[in-house]
Parts: sequence; C-alpha cells; structure tokens
Amino acid sequence: MSSHPTLLIPCGGEGRRWQQYTGVPKPLITIDGETLVRRTARLFRELVPDVDVYLIGTDPRLAFQGIRLVPPDPEGFGSDFDKLACGWSRWSLRARTWIVWADLYLTELAADWMCKPAQPDLVWYGRLGPGRFTGKPYAELWGCSFLPEQHDRLQAAIRACDELLYSGQLPRALAWSVYEMTAGLQVTRTDPPRRQRGHGLVEIDDRTEDFDYPEDLDRWLATRPRGTGVECEHDEQTTGEIARAVPDGTRAEVCDGNESRPANSSRG
Repeated sequence: MSSHPTLLIPCGGEGRRWQQYTGVPKPLITIDGETLVRRTARLFRELVPDVDVYLIGTDPRLAFQGIRLVPPDPEGFGSDFDKLACGWSRWSLRARTWIVWADLYLTELAADWMCKPAQPDLVWYGRLGPGRFTGKPYAELWGCSFLPEQHDRLQAAIRACDELLYSGQLPRALAWSVYEMTAGLQVTRTDPPRRQRGHGLVEIDDRTEDFDYPEDLDRWLATRPRGTGVECEHDEQTTGEIARAVPDGTRAEVCDGNESRPANSSRG
C-alpha cells in the first residue's frame, strides 16, 4: 500500500459487450490522439501532482511509460464487484484513493470535481439518469474515492453484496449495489434496478461518459460539439452541469462553470 494519494484504474474486464469494436480493448479507445486511460491519468496528475497511478490488469498493451500496470489482487470475486476489489492491496494508507473505470471519457470539469479536497470520506461519482449531453439513455456510475478510515466499511460492503449475489438475492453484480449499501439505502434487487440518490453521491452530467457498447461510442461522437475539438469548452463550461454532494446526499448547488446557482428542486 502507498502513503500517497492513489488512483486505481481497473482494466481487467472481458469486454464481451464491446467485442473489440475499434480493434482494441475499451481502455485503449483513442480520442483526439489520447487513449481513455492516459487521459484519466493525465488529468489526475495535473490536479494531484503526487498521485500514484496504477492500471490494474494483465494486457501488455496497457503498459504506458510512467503508468504502472499491475496484476489484480488474487482475491477475485469473478463478477463486476472486482472493479472495486481488484486493487485493494494498493489502497492508500494515509491519503485518498480513487477508483475510476477504464472505459470512461472524463472531462476536465468532472476531473476537477473528483479531485476537490473537501469531499466526504467516501464519495461516489455518477449520473442517476440519461445523459443530457451525451445521449446515453441510462444512468451510470463511474467510480468512487475514499479515505483510509473507510477501507473496512467499503470492503465489508463489497463482500456483503457478493454474498447477496451468490445467494440469489441480487440479479446482477453491479457497483451500484455497493454504493447503495454504503449510502444507507435499500439495496435494489430488481432488474433493471432503480437509481437512488443517497449519502455521498456527486452527480456529474456533462460530456463525461463510459462506453459499454459500440453504439455508446458512436452516439458520443455523433453528439460531440463541433468546431473546438472533442471537449468543447463552451459546452463543458456553460452547459454541462455538475451537482455538488452534501452530507445528506441531496443536490445542493449546480455549477455551470461561470457561476453557481441553486438547483431546481424539481430535479431532485
């Protein structure tokens, strides 16, 4: 384990839904000359200069200069819960640890929110509904971050959700279930699951998106703002909205890059 802030990017998925659509695994999707994982690592290093970055996986194509590729921990669950558990031997002992999915296009504004120093001890990042700026029709969870005091709590929640899965009480293994458990919500046991706002959720709804299926990437590219590159400054800073998390998990403030304003209570 490290004493520095630590970013873990799990890259061990089989990618069955992706089917090598672009000829490479999802973490190596290249947008404007930069792969998704390299972009995420770069944005975090710009905001947290002393962060240790690890790619968790075994594919040698993922090895980049300056980014360590390490194998997953041997205690695997054989399910989607591995995204959270595969690197827990590298969780920081004295600082914050982030776990961020490898198939994620992360905007600069979203990365800034993820790296803000004033955050709950355990915080999740995602979107509770369809993407208003990406066109993706469903909710997404993109990762979490936590301080050392939350290690035991998060590990216990992962193990508890895994037990629910293998006892037939969960239809699928989803990181959403771990979020619900740590947020004090009733764990959703329906498929498709409902998405609930709870303690420590930062909802991000801008051009940030992950690519599960080929059509997700195609849709994202088709809706990208024209004229200023893939991450349009006007779109991200004046129309992409990001909600600030507060202790009770409600939407406290919406920031649009130019000014802060109270959130519309009808959207809560």
